[in-house]
Amino acid sequence: MKKISNEIHEEIINEIFRQILIKNDIADAYVTLFNDDYEYKEDELGPFGGMIYIFKDNDNIWNVWEDEPYEIFQGYIRGMHTNFKQFSNQEEAYIDAAKRMNINIPTDDLTYDVNDIKSLLEIIESATEYLKFGVDFFCLENKPSKLWYRYLLLKEFEKELIEKRDNSQKKMVKK
Repeated sequence: MKKISNEIHEEIINEIFRQILIKNDIADAYVTLFNDDYEYKEDELGPFGGMIYIFKDNDNIWNVWEDEPYEIFQGYIRGMHTNFKQFSNQEEAYIDAAKRMNINIPTDDLTYDVNDIKSLLEIIESATEYLKFGVDFFCLENKPSKLWYRYLLLKEFEKELIEKRDNSQKKMVKK
């Protein structure tokens, strides 16, 4: 298998982080975005109070902030951006974001074994399901080209992993 690209690595780490949030029953409090996942319109509802955002910008800087509730608008709690921090890598951003909800994530929890095909396939399957949901959801109003690209990239990687697994199993049977 060729070296894992940075984009695929980020997707894997993102899914590992998402699964940690789910296990801690706090996933609904987080929004993770990559620079152009979908088109954000400033005049739309705006930030929701009580949310924690992790955003990778066009300069590959990982931004983390919170939205503190400040008003109710059309039945939704809106918020103001607060506690803004920037990080040069994804893992530090995720560790900081988790601490904001009193969850301590050791750096080792955000790692994976590139040779553990079974585990990688589980991560990729979960990540592609989540991305597909995002693609379907945002297709209602926007063209989520970045989400679709990320989804296809992971599906291609999944295919490579399956081929590697199957070839490895064939070699074991021939012996």
